[in-house]
Amino acid sequence: MALQIAAFEEEDWMSLYEAFLSAFSNYFVRFAPSKEDFEKRIFHKLYIDGPLSRLAWEDGQVAGFLLHTHGPYRGKSTLYNGGTGVVPAFQRQNIATRLYENLLHHLSAAPAIQQIVLEVVDQNQAGLKFYEQLDFKYTQSFKCFKLTTPVEERLLEGINFHTPSNWASYDELFSIQPAFLDTSDHLTHNKANEHIIEATHNDQVVGAVIFQPHLGRISQLVVDEAWRARGIGRQLCARAQKVSKGKPLTLMNVTEDAYDTIEALEAIGFVNEVNQFELELII
Repeated sequence: MALQIAAFEEEDWMSLYEAFLSAFSNYFVRFAPSKEDFEKRIFHKLYIDGPLSRLAWEDGQVAGFLLHTHGPYRGKSTLYNGGTGVVPAFQRQNIATRLYENLLHHLSAAPAIQQIVLEVVDQNQAGLKFYEQLDFKYTQSFKCFKLTTPVEERLLEGINFHTPSNWASYDELFSIQPAFLDTSDHLTHNKANEHIIEATHNDQVVGAVIFQPHLGRISQLVVDEAWRARGIGRQLCARAQKVSKGKPLTLMNVTEDAYDTIEALEAIGFVNEVNQFELELII
């Protein structure tokens, strides 16, 4: 049966899960989520846009996929690529190219989308070459961090750590802007899986961490500029470790020129394990 390309439908998710595990089985970074974690990732963290995502089918099996969500990013209406993959048995058949050709043809009739954005691990030379051939351009370089050593929980004079009763935005505290998936606009889709701990002084928010306890993945870690170098970020991480039940904490996509942030993360114990490039295609 000839390869068929179709938009993603919710009932396809188990077939997609099997293809995802196969496609990333030999990836540079170990990535084998459980069914539950994959479901949360696709439907909440990514918040998949089915009509703008693509599956390549052959003989009732997903041979390749192109997963997208959309939203505002850096002032533009953006399609974000949350995963491109081809099952090993179907590689070298130009499936990824055919998926993108199908999508771009569809987008030509959808002028509301201004750009496609994605990240690629810097070791993935084949992936980088593929996107370059599609005319994607490099925009930013990111460092990704992991914290495996326990951080001692301590009290800080005048600082109260607590979980707020309502979802909050901390954009005014940013010194660097988050990458697409961790922007405040997009995080609202994943409220059910994100946990917030605030640091306050006299009821004023001076720092916060938003994270997924089931993964230990930090979405946002911010400290007011006037309150930095006082241990607030360290203590937010200590409490995030506790809520995450000792799981390693990860923090993705810190811009490589955010020297103060990187220095602060390394002082806490975070280690830069992976680097990524952000690329964009202007539609």
